[in-house]
Amino acid sequence: MTAPTADREVCGGKMASLARLAAAGLPTPRGFVVTTAAFREVLDPTGLTERVSAILRTMPPGPARLHAVDAVAREVILTAPWPLALEAALREAHAELTGRTPERPLAVRSSATWEDTPTASAAGQLRSVIGVTGPARLRLAVPRVWAAAFSPTAVAYRERAGLPAVPRPVAVGVQELVAARLSGVAYSAHPVTGDTATLVIEAISGLCGPLVDGRVVPEHLELGRDGSLRARRPARQHLAAHYDPVRQAVVERAASEPVRLGPEHLDVIRRGLLRAEAVFGRPVDIEWSWHPATGLTILQARPVTVPGTSRVSAGGPVC
Repeated sequence: MTAPTADREVCGGKMASLARLAAAGLPTPRGFVVTTAAFREVLDPTGLTERVSAILRTMPPGPARLHAVDAVAREVILTAPWPLALEAALREAHAELTGRTPERPLAVRSSATWEDTPTASAAGQLRSVIGVTGPARLRLAVPRVWAAAFSPTAVAYRERAGLPAVPRPVAVGVQELVAARLSGVAYSAHPVTGDTATLVIEAISGLCGPLVDGRVVPEHLELGRDGSLRARRPARQHLAAHYDPVRQAVVERAASEPVRLGPEHLDVIRRGLLRAEAVFGRPVDIEWSWHPATGLTILQARPVTVPGTSRVSAGGPVC
């Protein structure tokens, strides 16, 4: 366990990026990282890499091959024993993060060394477990995130991207679950055209899961770098996700009213987005949440992977 650092080989891409933002003073969730060393410590003795490699080498390409990898990996990862010292370190890190409220909900997120790079985002290929409470449930959530790196979609993605089909070690970020009245994604270059003069902000009510899963249509706004509104499409959101403290779980309810971001939301999201871009020195997309009590929180950031967006246009202000 460690505090997030900018070392991708230790903390993975997602948590290394958040560490850079936090160091620059941007608002990010509190948390810690189950490092890539923990992944190796638990799984190297199981022979998992050899077993998966044998399947990939001997079976013909196709769904059966991918599902065989997934089945073997899940069986091994979810039942592999942990060293006692690692178990203790996880409990201690959990206690330090949650303090006097050990049932505080957490978000347990993948942070692979190959994701969130300028050439491969791996968006949606790995897994987050949201609303985890207590050290026992956290101990079960971490292997579930590891196992997702061997899922059919994740293996197929790496093969298409020219990456090794057998994944390198995966770190896991453990963060406070940030309360979200609104959430969404934002891009400092148009995600389709790559136009760096256009910012795109998308928003829904509640937590961002239904948007990330593609189950709701967000409000879509296109802005100039100075904040001028260029285009707007309304949301079509039939459900919203919220954390229920009584059930200690994320629940979905009918959305009460359509999202419509006001100038106060747009300005703080725009400024946070452009500050994140300045940290990375290239166009980025962020996942964000907003609550009246805490304002904007940036949950993750990664380079925009549209061709032609390696440099930022000088045609507008930074913030």
